[in-house]
Amino acid sequence: MANIEIETRQPNRQLNYVFGLVQVAGRGGRGQILHFGWDEAGYPTVVTNRRLLTSNAGEMERGVDPQPLTLTTEELSFTPVAFDFTEMSRPIDNRDNGNQFSEDVLSLACVNTSGEIEIIEVEELDLLKAILEKQINWGSGESESYSLIIPQSESQRLSIILFDPAGNPSNELAYRSFLLKVINALSEIDEKQNVADQKGYSDLVTNAIADAELNKIGDSADGRGKIANPSDRIAYLNLVQLRYLIQRFYDEASESFANGRRE
Repeated sequence: MANIEIETRQPNRQLNYVFGLVQVAGRGGRGQILHFGWDEAGYPTVVTNRRLLTSNAGEMERGVDPQPLTLTTEELSFTPVAFDFTEMSRPIDNRDNGNQFSEDVLSLACVNTSGEIEIIEVEELDLLKAILEKQINWGSGESESYSLIIPQSESQRLSIILFDPAGNPSNELAYRSFLLKVINALSEIDEKQNVADQKGYSDLVTNAIADAELNKIGDSADGRGKIANPSDRIAYLNLVQLRYLIQRFYDEASESFANGRRE
């Protein structure tokens, strides 16, 4: 099995605050364990060597079993790099080619291991699939937190996306906010297209809101008991509902790319 090698820009960096523990694997069996989180300076960090854990990091992961993560043979050769998500940058609306849809690109503004802002560009299907299949959980109960691993063939990286809990026991609010940004970015691109060029994201959002009966929530309404802006209304969906909506987005997009534009 191929060994995953850590980026060598900061070879002696120690991990001080653990936020994820992953056992990568392929068809050939188990691979290495990735420990990731933040270093003492607060920069995102990933290590495979336990000797690069501070005593605090060692205590945090004591007794914790690593979460299994299955990768393809190609992905096992990718370099793991940790990032701290800050904001969704302007997405790229790629022009469709004839009757075939082109994948749009979402741009994630993140802090890298050097503390600098770096834009990570991810095609929509890759991002949706990563959310569904490579969400990493850390902790349990009210302290359960989430991160994301995105394999990127072009850069040959395993991009590990962290979401800062901002001093809270869990980072669920930050992660939910990220999912909402993904949903809203894709929906807004879709709404700008002609009907024949739409993938149907906006309809899925409307249906999700209706299913959750969110039209009855709140006083910030349009005078008829409904929250006027769909992007505001969708914010009331919980994490399970958001992930279900992401699944619907993925299914709809996969079908659209397979079948082409509507006539």
